[in-house]
Amino acid sequence: MIRRVLLPLALFTAAPALAQQAPPPPAAEPTVAILGEPVVGPDGKALGRLIDVIVDASGAPQSAAIDFGGFIGIGSRKIVVPWNALHFAPQAANRTITLDMSADQSKAAPEYKPTPAPPTPPSAPAPAPAPTPPSQSP
Repeated sequence: MIRRVLLPLALFTAAPALAQQAPPPPAAEPTVAILGEPVVGPDGKALGRLIDVIVDASGAPQSAAIDFGGFIGIGSRKIVVPWNALHFAPQAANRTITLDMSADQSKAAPEYKPTPAPPTPPSAPAPAPAPTPPSQSP
């Protein structure tokens, strides 16, 4: 009986010491916004800007939209490319994103057509007050 009590007691008193020995969690990595950042080809030539990221139901990125070519929005073409075709260098001074696709592959990429956000449902109207019965006067 004494052994059964001492073992849990020993574990209970040792727990704070074990918790203090655990390594601290790693520091959070700094985050970098990528929308609007320049996209270059494998040769370093400017292609356009990243304008959207398309995610699946779990929130994992699947593809990206790039505003490709043109000048000040004139003559530009918005294309969708696979997420794994993009390579990021957030530590670089210019933070460019490299698109690992040939010119022919970029030309064959599908056009990006954003889907509008679903409308928010209107709030339910307040219930009407219950009618009061007419009072009868004597």
